[in-house]
Amino acid sequence: MTPYQSQLIFLLLKITALKPPKSLLDKDKETKDQEINNLKQVDKRDNKDKIKQLQDELEEIVEQISDINSQICKLEAYQKYYQEILNDSENYKSILEERCEKDKKEYQNSILSELNSLYEIASAEG
Repeated sequence: MTPYQSQLIFLLLKITALKPPKSLLDKDKETKDQEINNLKQVDKRDNKDKIKQLQDELEEIVEQISDINSQICKLEAYQKYYQEILNDSENYKSILEERCEKDKKEYQNSILSELNSLYEIASAEG
């Protein structure tokens, strides 16, 4: 037997000895790959579930925002309505105050005129 043949036999024995562990490792690899794929599928399902949950929550938030916007619009309409009433009331109050002041001055002038007339009559008689 030549040194090369003995080396070949030695290598063949090593290769043969490594085949069972390699086979076991291949099976482990397949098992791990399958587990990873299963986990990826689970993750996808979990992600889909999470996405669905977030979409549902988002939809609920959008509905709440819509409701709030609707309430704001109604309240702004009421605010405008009551502001117009208040403005009209303030304008009417100003008009009434001006009339009252005018009537008060006219009444005072009328009383002074009457008093002057009485004073002139009393002076002429006296």
